[in-house]
Amino acid sequence: MKRRTLVGSIAAVAAAAAAPGTASLRRIGMSDVNRLNKRFAEIIASDHRHGGQLGIEQRAAALADEALNLQNAGSATQRVRSNLYASAAAFRSSAMWAAIDGWRYDVAKAHMREAQALAEMSGDQAIKFRIWSHAGTMYRHMGRPADAFAANDVARNLHLTRRDPLFASPGLARQGAIHGAAQDRTGTRRAFEQTQDAIVRADPTGYRPVWMLAFYDQAELDSLALSAHLALGDYSTAEYHAHRCLSALRPHMIRSRAITTTRLAHAQLAQAAPEAATATAMKVPAEAATQHARVTRMLQEFGAALRRHRAGQLHRADLDRAHRHLEDGRMTTAPAIELRTFTTLDTARGDLLDVYADVRAPLLHLPNYAVTAFGERLDRHGTEPGFTAVLAYADGHPVGYAYGNTIEHGDRYWQRTSPTPAEMYTERPAVALKEIGVRPTWRKTGTARRIHDALLATRDEPYVTLMVNPAAGDGKVHALYKLWGYQDIGQSQPSPASPVLTVMIRARG
Repeated sequence: MKRRTLVGSIAAVAAAAAAPGTASLRRIGMSDVNRLNKRFAEIIASDHRHGGQLGIEQRAAALADEALNLQNAGSATQRVRSNLYASAAAFRSSAMWAAIDGWRYDVAKAHMREAQALAEMSGDQAIKFRIWSHAGTMYRHMGRPADAFAANDVARNLHLTRRDPLFASPGLARQGAIHGAAQDRTGTRRAFEQTQDAIVRADPTGYRPVWMLAFYDQAELDSLALSAHLALGDYSTAEYHAHRCLSALRPHMIRSRAITTTRLAHAQLAQAAPEAATATAMKVPAEAATQHARVTRMLQEFGAALRRHRAGQLHRADLDRAHRHLEDGRMTTAPAIELRTFTTLDTARGDLLDVYADVRAPLLHLPNYAVTAFGERLDRHGTEPGFTAVLAYADGHPVGYAYGNTIEHGDRYWQRTSPTPAEMYTERPAVALKEIGVRPTWRKTGTARRIHDALLATRDEPYVTLMVNPAAGDGKVHALYKLWGYQDIGQSQPSPASPVLTVMIRARG
């Protein structure tokens, strides 16, 4: 064989050997980026409903980590990589905002530093604007106006704000809010005049990121003006902007409506209208009154101001009723519960995660209870046979849930149970109640039992089984299930990170 032929043959063999590895390398594309951003939209929606929750912060941070892991999962164009960094920065800045909204400022600063680094790697002006705007708001809430001005100036000086008036407008509005906190009336007036001019000049058809479209509009402008004039003590102007904001708020912005309503109550009380102010404050949903840090504190401050204002004037029964709602978050008349049944996760996943994060809030720092761990379990259970979920809604807001699956003879659920359950329970399919919970403010209202019974009404298996941590609620949860007809049949430890659970069972009917 000629040398040239031999060398050519070796090269061909080497190329063929290399080809499978090259072909197996995953190609990361914009479809991957879009998939992440679709889930990001769910987080933004959750933030508008609840805000400030640790579960929202954890979900956003986990999504940022997922975007970064995708960078190392295969090859990608520079455009895709830049978009991944920009998306990770956006996700991390949402974690930052959730921490700010929940007054966890040290945690917010850590998220901020990570988001800033990712934004620099992406080169994306819009996400830089968002991060520095959040920083300005954080420092304003912390009572550090000099730092708030400095951070907001970074956002306002980006060339993006000169190109698009819709970015210039929120930068100016936040500047006006900082001027209000600094007691600068002239600066406040000038900033909001410029803000209004910018939002009018903006092209509504231009492209903006999903997070921008989700929050900034005339209602947000009026919300910031309300905050500024309230800080200045200009209560009639504050009330004017509160009413404008409430009339323009989009229906899904439950958190913003609660904040604005509470601020309106403060403005009315400061104008010597305690009856109107109390009636306004009573419109704040109990969920927001107890679960959102900012709303809770503002309502507590309102209650203290109301006591001072009405001491000796308001009838004691009316005062006690107002204070119970404002300080304890109890509603005098609970709204009707709507039960919805789902057989897929498509439309229920976001609400399930939201309620779970509230139900398990004291335990979210433990690996087995983290929102990400629950999300993984939920996605797995959602693909298993017989998946059904029932969620309870009050005024369109999810307050509780339960879901389960069908388990067959020989299922790992039974294999993990010790001692081995009686054959009468395992010989036919059973329904395993995997999760049930209601938000703290809805406990002891019968909501959990209604959800439970509604789920079982959809099933035809002869038995239903569940697992419970015997230490939960100092044993009260275990005792409650016994009252519902369940009996102990063994123990199970589903994973190394899980505590040892008591396995219970009852006839479905």
